[in-house]
This record gives sequence, structure tokens and C-alpha cells, in this order.
Amino acid sequence: MRKINSIKQLKAEKMRLQQKRNELESAIQQDWRGLKESMKPRNSFGTFFKKVFEKNEGETNGKNYFAEGLSSLATAFIRRMAAKAKKKFQ
Repeated sequence: MRKINSIKQLKAEKMRLQQKRNELESAIQQDWRGLKESMKPRNSFGTFFKKVFEKNEGETNGKNYFAEGLSSLATAFIRRMAAKAKKKFQ
């Protein structure tokens, strides 16, 4: 923590902190927008079906598809819980 010796330094530090706050708030808003977009059912199902129908080289069994399906379901559950938490804290 820096020692502030004058009003001028105090004002400069206050301005720097305000700019940092604005940058952080902007980053949070972008993260929430991205999270909301990824939580849309259309995007979740699209990703799941894309993974299911992609051909994996060297794999002939369904183990990978099952794991991907479980992963997608877990992701959807976590997203719903995050949405509920967001509503609760707003």
C-alpha cells in the first residue's frame, strides 16, 4: 500500500481505483453474458448432438458418447443452479 502525501496524490489514486473498478465491472458483465448464452438450451443441446454425431478416430464403442452425455447433463444442472443463485443474489 502506497503512502499518500498530498491531496493531488489522493485524487490520482482515487481516479486509478475508479478506472480499475469500471474495468472489473465490465469484465463481470461480459462473463455473465457469456454464461447466459451458454446456458440456453439450444446451445447445450447443439453441443451435445455435435459431440454425439462426430466420428472419433479409433473409437468404435459407445463409451465416449455416454461420458459426453453425462458431462452435458451435469453441465446443464450446474448452469441451472448458477442461474438460481444469480436470481437469489440480485
